[in-house]
Amino acid sequence: MQGRRILVTGGAGFIGSNLANALAADNEVVVVDDGRLGTPANLEPAVDYREASVLDDDLPTDVDVVYHL
Repeated sequence: MQGRRILVTGGAGFIGSNLANALAADNEVVVVDDGRLGTPANLEPAVDYREASVLDDDLPTDVDVVYHL
């Protein structure tokens, strides 16, 4: 997958950060995580990290793919 805008929820934990970092090589990746089980330190600088809950109303909607972890 290349050239997509991808949202990864729960993306700062072990599995999510590895997924987000791998996807960021060829895509624009946005990670939403509430910080309970993950840390933005797990993410590459190319990943756009947003500390938020999936229950929030203002999540990014201009994405092509969502990975909900």
